[in-house]
Amino acid sequence: MVKGAAGEAESRWRAAVGAGSGILMAVAITDGTMLVLAGVGLPFLINAKKAQRLLAVGLPARAVVDSMADTGMTVNGRPVVSFRAA
Repeated sequence: MVKGAAGEAESRWRAAVGAGSGILMAVAITDGTMLVLAGVGLPFLINAKKAQRLLAVGLPARAVVDSMADTGMTVNGRPVVSFRAA
C-alpha cells in the first residue's frame, strides 16, 4: 500500500512539474512575441506621430509663384485657384 501511495504522489508531482514548465514556456513565447512586435511597431508609431504633426503644423518655406489660374470650380461659394511655383 505504501508503494502505491508513493508512486501516486510521484506521478502527481511529475504532472505538476510538467504543467509548470508548459506555463513557463507559454510566458516565454508571449514575451518574445511582444518584444518583436514592439521592435517592429514602435518605429511605425513614431513616424505616424511625426507625419501627423507635419500635417497639423506644416513646414515654413519660400516659393516664387510663376502663374495663377482660375480652375472654374467653387467651394463654399469661393473660387478655387491653382498656383504654379518655380
